[in-house]
Amino acid sequence: MALLKQTILPSGFTAEYWKIVHCELNTMEKSVTVVMSLFKDRNVRLVNGRAVDKRVFTWQDANLYAEIANMKVLDLISLIYSRIKLDGNFANAQDVLEQVQ
Repeated sequence: MALLKQTILPSGFTAEYWKIVHCELNTMEKSVTVVMSLFKDRNVRLVNGRAVDKRVFTWQDANLYAEIANMKVLDLISLIYSRIKLDGNFANAQDVLEQVQ
């Protein structure tokens, strides 16, 4: 899964493909940290191209942590993308489903 959201970088370069590249559950703090990388497009990501930007989201929420700690991986990914879309910068992002190869 990924998100399509056109982003114009300060350099003027435009990219659109946001993908979670790291997710960390911190048991001590009951927090969740997610790193999303921005790629020019899906094709660049699929050939392991270089990310042009990234965003880090951290939620310190015991209820969210408890929900996530007991989920299956695919449900977890879907929940995290839904949570990211609550951020104003990603409110209109489109879900992209990827096939596992």
